[in-house]
Amino acid sequence: MLKKVEHLDFTPDQVSRPSDASPTIHYRLIEGRPVKDIAAGKGLPENFFSQLFSDVKTLHQHGVAHMDLGNSGNILVSGQGDPAIIDFGSAIPLSWLPSSVQSWACRKDILGVLKLWYRFDTETMPLFLLHYYQSNYRKNIYTPKRFLKAVRRWITGDGGTSDVSGVTTVISVFFGLLVLVSFT
Repeated sequence: MLKKVEHLDFTPDQVSRPSDASPTIHYRLIEGRPVKDIAAGKGLPENFFSQLFSDVKTLHQHGVAHMDLGNSGNILVSGQGDPAIIDFGSAIPLSWLPSSVQSWACRKDILGVLKLWYRFDTETMPLFLLHYYQSNYRKNIYTPKRFLKAVRRWITGDGGTSDVSGVTTVISVFFGLLVLVSFT
């Protein structure tokens, strides 16, 4: 995935593998600091997130979905104040996916950017994107760790009644997936 996007200004470049037998990938280090560190000091450059939003659309136009843009450690603020995207370990080529899954992957990336924008710089977020984020973002509750945490909260009663419906959904999905897996 890095080779497909190494020519873009906001991704690592000079990507290579030392040999076909080597599992390592080499690329140029992008100098910068994680967005969460810069945002904590209220030092984000003006238009940072609108530029990141545009960069992610460019990434998609080049056929790559990052799949982990909601992780604030994967977005750097370069020395020039521009966004840089790193850690393409979860990235997937859009061309390999059916169109409906392509749309889902692109939407996941966009919602990841909007999650960070909402978290670190809500004041500059356009109203239509704020509404889109609030209407469409759902925290990923489908990991085993989060599933167990939700069950523990439900059992101990630490979450109030609102957690019951969330846990019910998680349990339903869990058992639904269990049934599907047992038939394959």
